[in-house]
Amino acid sequence: KWIDQKMQKLMLYLGAKLECSVEDLANIIQKIQDQCEEKPLAKDNLEKVLAILDLIEARTRTCEENRKELKLLAPNKDGFLLDISKLYYNDAAWIEIKDFKGTYIHQNVSRAVAESLGVNMVKNEALEQFLAEDFPFGDPFGQKEELTTRIKNILDEYHGEIDIFKEMIQNADDAGAGVVHFILDKRTHKTDRVFNKNSKHIQGPSLTVYNDKKFEEKDYEGLQNLGIGSKRGSEDTIGKFGIGFNTVYSITDTPMFISNDHLVVLDPHRQFVKVATHERPGGKFPLTPDFITSYSDIISGFTKLGGVDPTDGTLFRLPLRDGFDSRISKDNKGIKANLRKMTDQIKDFSKNLKDCLIFLKNITSIKISSIDENGVFKDYASASSKIDEQENEERKDFLQEVKSPADQLRKCSYDMDIVTVRNGSLGLESSIAEEITDKYKIAWAFSPEKTISISQSIPTTPFAAVAINMNIVTEGKKEEGQIFVGLPIKEKTELPVHVCGNFALDPGRNNLHRESSWNDAIFSGPGVEAYLEVMKSIKLDLETEHEDRRIAWLRFGNVDKEDIYKLGENFQKLFPTLIPEQNITFPMFKHFYEKLEDVELIPCLMVETSSKPKQSRYLSKIIWRSLKECVFFEQHKKQYKNLPAAMDLLMKLAIPVPIFRSFGSKSENYKDDKNCFNFCLQTTLTHLKIDFVKISALSVVSFMRNLDDGVFLPTGLKENLSLPLQIKSTVATMDEIRALLNFIIYLKSETEQDVDLTNVPLLLTQDHFLRRFQQQNEIYSAQWCKLLPDKKNLFLTYFIEEKGIPKQFLKELTIDTLKIYLDMNFNYNHEQMCVLSFELLKFLQATYKKDQHGNKSDYVKKLGDLPLLPVEKNGKNTFIGMNQVLNTLHIPLQQLTGVNGPLSSVFKTMGITFFNLFNYPKQTNLFAISAFQDDMRREFSSLHSFFKDCCLSFDNPNYFLNWIFSLSQSDPIMNVCLRENKQQLSKHLQQYFKYCEPDQFSFNTLKSLPIFFTGENACTSLVEGNQLIYCKETIFCTKTLTHFTLLDRSNDGPLMEKLGMKKMTVHEVYMNHIINLLPEMDTNEQIQHLKVLQSEHHYSNRKDKDNLEKRLKSIKFIRSATGQAEHIGNFILPQTDFQDMIAKPNKKLNIDMKKLVD
Repeated sequence: KWIDQKMQKLMLYLGAKLECSVEDLANIIQKIQDQCEEKPLAKDNLEKVLAILDLIEARTRTCEENRKELKLLAPNKDGFLLDISKLYYNDAAWIEIKDFKGTYIHQNVSRAVAESLGVNMVKNEALEQFLAEDFPFGDPFGQKEELTTRIKNILDEYHGEIDIFKEMIQNADDAGAGVVHFILDKRTHKTDRVFNKNSKHIQGPSLTVYNDKKFEEKDYEGLQNLGIGSKRGSEDTIGKFGIGFNTVYSITDTPMFISNDHLVVLDPHRQFVKVATHERPGGKFPLTPDFITSYSDIISGFTKLGGVDPTDGTLFRLPLRDGFDSRISKDNKGIKANLRKMTDQIKDFSKNLKDCLIFLKNITSIKISSIDENGVFKDYASASSKIDEQENEERKDFLQEVKSPADQLRKCSYDMDIVTVRNGSLGLESSIAEEITDKYKIAWAFSPEKTISISQSIPTTPFAAVAINMNIVTEGKKEEGQIFVGLPIKEKTELPVHVCGNFALDPGRNNLHRESSWNDAIFSGPGVEAYLEVMKSIKLDLETEHEDRRIAWLRFGNVDKEDIYKLGENFQKLFPTLIPEQNITFPMFKHFYEKLEDVELIPCLMVETSSKPKQSRYLSKIIWRSLKECVFFEQHKKQYKNLPAAMDLLMKLAIPVPIFRSFGSKSENYKDDKNCFNFCLQTTLTHLKIDFVKISALSVVSFMRNLDDGVFLPTGLKENLSLPLQIKSTVATMDEIRALLNFIIYLKSETEQDVDLTNVPLLLTQDHFLRRFQQQNEIYSAQWCKLLPDKKNLFLTYFIEEKGIPKQFLKELTIDTLKIYLDMNFNYNHEQMCVLSFELLKFLQATYKKDQHGNKSDYVKKLGDLPLLPVEKNGKNTFIGMNQVLNTLHIPLQQLTGVNGPLSSVFKTMGITFFNLFNYPKQTNLFAISAFQDDMRREFSSLHSFFKDCCLSFDNPNYFLNWIFSLSQSDPIMNVCLRENKQQLSKHLQQYFKYCEPDQFSFNTLKSLPIFFTGENACTSLVEGNQLIYCKETIFCTKTLTHFTLLDRSNDGPLMEKLGMKKMTVHEVYMNHIINLLPEMDTNEQIQHLKVLQSEHHYSNRKDKDNLEKRLKSIKFIRSATGQAEHIGNFILPQTDFQDMIAKPNKKLNIDMKKLVD
C-alpha cells in the first residue's frame, strides 16, 4: 500500500491525471468517432459513449466543469455520432411537426441528460413554428437595463400595498370595456402539455381577469413601452396598459392573456417561453387547433371559468408565484401563502366594490368569483351601475368634449344607481345574498381657462367630477370622501363627497403629488364647480319631492312634518367642515365657500301653514339662500329659554336661518350640538375670513319690518286681509309672537343697542289681535289689562319683557287716564268688580310716588266715588267709593290674631266699615282662599300694608284716636257703647292704647274719650269737670261725693299711669278727700264710709291706724241724739240701762249710729 501511494505521487508529478476531465471525456468520444469512419457505433462503443455522456452530465450538473465552449458529440437514433446542437429530444410526442428537418438523439439518452447537455427540445421547435411575427412586447433598439430590473424598480416606486384590481379595472375602462370579472382560480393544472419544465411554476392557482373588450392594435402597442406606457398623450385614458399594468408583476412573473384568438405570454425572465429573447421577452401565439392541442395544459387555465368566454373580449391569467426564483420579487413565500394573501386582497377589494364604478366612463359591471381546487365555480360579489339612458348620452357627449379645450365652463350631472350583491365568504357558499343599492348624484366640470400642463410636454385641460351618495341625504348615512383618478386612490378628501380629476399622482400612484399647482387648479376650479353642480341637482330633487309632499299635505294633511327637516339636516352634511390648511383639498374647501356667497344652496327651514276649521296644519319645507342672504344663529343664543317658539315663527315667516332644528321642537329636545350645521358653518366662515350676518335684534327687526301682511295669512286663504288681524286668523300663535318679541329684547340687551320697533308686526294685544308697532298707538302694560276689561285692545299681551320695549311704544297708564275710562262705562257684576277692585289696588300701589302724588289717601281719592274699595260692614263684603278710604278701618294682618283681635271683633259687630282685602268671594279664582299660600299671600300682605297709610289704621294710634273721638261725638250709639262698655269696647280700647307709645297720640284727646271706668260697665272721660280720684279699690260714690269722679280698679293701670293718674290706696283717698266730708254726710252715708274705714283700720299698719284714729278724733262728724255733730271722743257708749238713763242727750249717739255700734 505504501509503495502504491508513493508511485501515485510520482506519476502525478510527472504529469499523469487522477481522473478525466469533461474535455478528456469529449475527446474520447471524438476518438471513437474517428475509429468508426462514419459508420454507426458498434454496441460496445455505443455503451461507452452513453456512459461517457452520463459522466459529462454529472460533471456539468455539479458545476465542477463547464462545457459551454466544448464541442460534444452524441449518438442519434441510428447510432451515428453528431454534433449535439443538431440533435433533438422528442419531449412532445403528441405534437405533429410539419416538415421536420432535424434528427432525434438516441432513445437511450434520458431527457435529463439531453436537457442538461443542451439538446434541442421538440416543444421549443414547435413553439417557434407557432410564434407570431408581430409579438407586441420588445425593444427594437435593444435595452441596456435588464427588463426584470426595470419592472422591479417600477414596483418599488409604489408606496404601500399595490392594488392590482383597480389597475386592471382602469385599463379595461380605458379600453372601452363594459364588464370586468375577477376570478380567483385555486385549481392546479397539469404540467404535461406545457411550454417547458419551468411551466410547472405557472400551472398553479391564479387570478383571472376578464373584460368584454378585445385588444386593438393600439393596445398591443401600449405593451411595447414597458415602464413608459402608451397613454402619455391621451386625454381620456388613465391606466390603459401604461405604467399601471406593471402592477400585475406584484403577483406573477408571467402574465398572459387571450384576446382576438391569440395567446400572449409576457416573460421578462425569458425562462417560461423558450422563444423569448432579450429583444422579444415573450410570445404571441394564434390559438390554432394544433396549438391548443399541443399546449392544452396551458390553455386549460383559460377554460371552465363559469361561462366566461375569452372570444368575447380579453381574458388575463396571472399565475401566482409558485417556487420560481424571481428576479422581480423576492417576496415568495410559497403558493399557499400567496393564495391566502390574494384571498385577503380580494376580500378587501370587495368591501368597496361599488366605489370603483362611480367615475368609470365605460364599465358598468364588476364581478368577483372563485373556483375551488375541485373546479367548482361560485360567485362572491358583484356591483353594477345604471344611468338613465338620456342622461348617459349627455354624459358621453360631455366626456367627448373634455378631450378638447373649452371656451366656456362646461358641466354635466346625472344620477347613478349602484347595486352591490354579496354571497357570503369567498369560496364558501351562502344561502343568503345581501343586496344593497346606493344612489349617487354625480357632476362633471372642466375649466374654460386656457389649456395648462401637468408637465412641460403634456398639454391638457383640468377637469373634475364630484359624487355624493344620496343615502347621506335620504337616510342620514355617512360615507367618507375619497379622491379618485378614475378609480379611488388611498388618499382621503376629508370632504363629505368623492372627488375625481385628472390629478398629478406621486410615483406610487396611491397619493396625489404634493405641492402641485396643477392639482390646486383642479380642486379650486372644476372641482368646486362640480361640487356646486351636484348640490344644485340634489336641491332640485328636494324641491320636486317637496312639491309632491305639499300637494298631499293640502289634500290630506297627513305629511310627517319631520321628513323634510331630516332631509334638510342630511343635506347639511354635504357641506365640508373645517379642514387643516395643509390638507391637499383645502383649495377646494376654501373656494367652495367663496362661491357660496352668491349661490342659493344654503338650506333654511320654513313652515307653511294651512288653516282648516278648528285646526291648523303645518308643512315644513326648505328654502334656499346664498351666504350673503343668510342670518346665522350664534350658539350662546340657545340659552334663551323660549327660543324654540321664536324660531318656529321665524320659520313660518321664512327667515333665512340655516337649518339647525326641527319645527315644533321642545326645549328639552333642543340640540346643543357644537357640530350643528349652523354653528359649524360660522366656525368655517370665520376661519376663512368670509363675512356673514349674525342674528341680532337689528337683523330680526329689519326682516320683520319688511314683511308683507300677507305672509301672516295661511295658505289658501282667499280674503285679501291685512293687519291688524286676530291671531287665530294668522299663521302665528300667541306663544310664538311673545317668544319672538322677547327674543328681540334679549338680543337687544346683549348689545345695548337702540332698536326701533316701528312697523314691526309683533304687537299682540289682550284682544288677541296682531298689529304693527307704531309710536302713536295707545298701548299700556299687560299688568293693568284687567282694570279695563272692555278695552283689551289698549293692553300688551302677557309674558312680554316690557322693560326692553322702548317707552314710545308702551305708554304709562296714569290714574287720571284710568278714571276717564272707568267712568265711561262702569257696569260690572259683583265677580267682575272683585277682579277689577283687586287689580285697581295693585295699580295704586305700583304707581304711587310720594314725591309726585303727595299723601296716599289723596292719591286714592282721585278715583272719586268709584265703588271699588273692598270693605266689610255689618258682616257683609261690599265695595264703597274710593273717596271714603279715610273712613275705612284698616286692620293690619298681625292684628287679626294679635292683641287687637278682640277690638276688631267688637268694631265688626258694631257695623264699623273695615278695609278687607281677604274677603273676596271664593268663586273668584284670583282671590280664593288658596291665595294665602306662598306668592299670593305675600302679594296680599304687601297690598294690605300699602293701604294702612290710606285708611284708618291701628298702626296709626293718633289717627285712630281722632277717629274714635269724632265718632263718639257724632254717633250717639258709639257714645253709649263707650260709656257702658258695650262688648268690652272701652276695656279693649284701654288695652290698645296701653301698648302705644306716648308720642303716637294726644293725651288730651284720649282723656276726652268716655272709656275710663267709675264702676262696673260705667265709664266716663277724664275731662268732664269733676275732681278725679283714681283708687286701686272700688269706692262707692255716695251723694256727698258727687263732685268727685272716682275711677276704680277696672281701669288699666299702665295706661292710667301714662295719663298722669296717680293710683291711690283707700286709706289715702279717705285721709285726703272723704274724712273731711264726713260732717256733711247724713248718718246713713257716714255709716257706709265708716264700714270701709273699719275694714281699712283692721288691715292697716300701726302707723296708718294711728293716723286714721287721730284724724277721726279731730273732726266733729258724729251726730248726737240731739242731732248736733260732736268729736267722737265726746260720746258715751252706755253699757247699762242706768248709764243710758243718766247720760245727757248730747253725749249719746243717734239711733242709726248706735245700731251700727251695737
